[in-house]
Order: sequence, then structure tokens, then C-alpha cells
Amino acid sequence: MVIVHRPSPIFLLSAVTALICGCGDDAVETPSPTDRNKTSLTIGSSVPPKPIEPKKPPILYVEELDQFQEYFKEQHDTSFSHTRNKNYSSFTAGKKGMPMRIALYGKPHFATSDFYGSSMSGVLREGNPDRGRKIATWSLSRADVVAQLSAQGLSEIDYGWIDIKFRERSKPLEIGKKYFLVCERIADGKHFFGAFSFGENNPYAGGRHWLHPEHDLVFRIYIGNEEKATTETLEINATKTPVALPPAIPMPQNSADKKNVVPTVTPAQPPPNPVTPAPVQPFTPPMPPPPVAPNGPPQPRLRSVVPLEQETTEGIEGTNLLPLTPRLPKPNEANATRDSNKTNRRGLLPSLLRRK
Repeated sequence: MVIVHRPSPIFLLSAVTALICGCGDDAVETPSPTDRNKTSLTIGSSVPPKPIEPKKPPILYVEELDQFQEYFKEQHDTSFSHTRNKNYSSFTAGKKGMPMRIALYGKPHFATSDFYGSSMSGVLREGNPDRGRKIATWSLSRADVVAQLSAQGLSEIDYGWIDIKFRERSKPLEIGKKYFLVCERIADGKHFFGAFSFGENNPYAGGRHWLHPEHDLVFRIYIGNEEKATTETLEINATKTPVALPPAIPMPQNSADKKNVVPTVTPAQPPPNPVTPAPVQPFTPPMPPPPVAPNGPPQPRLRSVVPLEQETTEGIEGTNLLPLTPRLPKPNEANATRDSNKTNRRGLLPSLLRRK
């Protein structure tokens, strides 16, 4: 009789647990080709980053006055509209350069108005105000006008120069071509903007204002050319000796050109050493030459003036003792008119005769 032993439940549970958990070494997963490429890129030599190019320096422009018209009729203003044929003013370029700004002469309009908006914006077109090529854009607000006049020491009721700066310039102006300052939009849904002075009887033949063919705004147009001296200095190779650029020669300004030019700043020179002036010799007038005696007979010698009664000069100080002439006999004396020597001789003869 064969006896079959059935496994106990405990044995079966242990066997199942061993099969689930496994026994011995685990199988090693084989990496896929994609994983191998990623690993090689990570472990291999790193790719150098792309060099960062230095930023180019901003282009600097030197402003220069081109066209201007400064005649206007007092107490007459005009404005810009955004509708066709009422929204432009034109000029003809006389110099080549990038459009920098245009200055209009006027004042701010009333702050509260049913017709005037708070700002306007537009473009600068070439050749035609509607279909011409767009050269630049611009904008102006009433707040800008008030701020610019205040910087000039003016109030809101005063006239002054108002700058409109051009942005997004695409090309320089060309000599002889006509350009139009066109207003395309006025804020607040209004129809007009500004109060600008103008002249009548065609004071500027190179353009016109939309109001009339012979009316021209009072304006100044400024162009700019690249400052070549700065660009050339920045482009010099550091390994080479810098080349000294010659200084720019200022061009003479026209008398009608009223542009404000910034004086060239000259470095202050050290004060010169004080120079001690040489002592000034006192001026001595030349002495006149001594008088020269004229040719002729000899002049008499000076004699000491002494009274004839005095026979001596004793007691007189400062007088030269000179031989005096013999005293003349007085008229009352005996033999005043005779020779005294002769009298004496005549007196000796009788005595001799008596002795004999």
C-alpha cells in the first residue's frame, strides 16, 4: 500500500514566497542605444559655450541746422488736424543727414476744449504726405509743450520753441527732396492740436503749410551726422599704436543761423609764473647845454664892488681880495688937478739951490 504524503500548507507558502522574491543573482538590464548616446555626451568632453559678442557702442550724431523759417504774423496761430489735407507741413532738405528734430514756434492750446486733444502723433514722409516713404515717427503732448516752455522760463500763455524729436529713423534725408511732417492721430477723439505761429506771402519757398499754399510754419529742422572721430577711435586695434586724429575745424556760421552752438570746452591752463617787473629808472630831463659866448671882443672881467671910500675889505665875508685902484683925490684937496709926483719934485729943487 502506497502512502502519498501531501505537502503541508506551510511548505507551499514558503515555496511561493521564494519564487516571488527570487533567489540568487538579479539579471542586469542592458542599456538602450539612446541611453548610451546620452551617457557619452555627459561623460565626454564638454562643448565650449558660444562666445558672447560685445555690444556695439551707440551711434552718436552731431546735430546741425538745415532749413528754417522765422517770419510770422503776430496774433495768428494754426493747428494740426488728423484728417487728410489738414495734417501736414513740408520742407525741402538742403543738407544730407539723419532727421533729428524739428522745432516749432508756438504755445500750448487751452487745457479744456471740445476741439483740441491732449497729444498728437505722426510720421515723417518723403515726397508725398499720404503715400510717401516713412522716414521716422514722432509724437508730442500738451504736457511736453508746457514742460519745454517752463524750462525756458516761459508760462503757458507765452510763445517759445517747441521740439519734436524723431524716432525710428530709417534713412538720412537727401538734398533737394521734399519731406512732410504728417499728423496721423490726435488723442481723446478730438480734431486739432497745438497753437503754432506761421507766416504769410510765402516766406519759405521750399515748402508749405496745409492751411494755404503761401503759408509756412515758423520752424527749424535739425539733421545729424555720425560722429566719425569717436567711431574711429573705438575701432583701433589694441595691439596697434593709436593714431591721433586731427581736431575738427569749426565751420563759420551764417549770420542768419540762430542755432545755439555749445562752446568748445578748453582745459584750464595753469596760471603763469608771476614775473617781477624790472625797477623803473626815474626819468631825468636832459640838462640844457651851457650858453656859449658869441665870438667877438672879450667881455670885461667882473670886479668886486666896493665903495670907493673904503680902502680895505676887511670884515667882509665871502669877498675876494683884489687890488683896488688908487683913490682919486677929492676936489677940495690941494693939487687935485695936478700930478702929486711933479709937485714933490718941484719942491726939492729950491732946497738944493738954497744949500749952494
